Amino acid sequence: VGTDHRLCRMASKYAKEFVMPEGFPDILRAYAKSLLKDKPKDTSSYSYEYFMNAIEQANIEKELQEEKEKEAQEGGGEA
Repeated sequence: VGTDHRLCRMASKYAKEFVMPEGFPDILRAYAKSLLKDKPKDTSSYSYEYFMNAIEQANIEKELQEEKEKEAQEGGGEA
């Protein structure tokens, strides 16, 4: 089974360039490691749950960071 290099060359000729979002490779790497480690039978449901949990965790971390910044601003104003 060989690769049709004409197809690859043609596809890349018309492919649009895009910028990879910051942190995306790390997110993808962590997801792939988790997927390979857990070996779920239903990868669609697993993926949904994985990314919903990741979003929830990111929101929690963002809220904690915002609280720290607010406390630092309030504490800094008293000095």
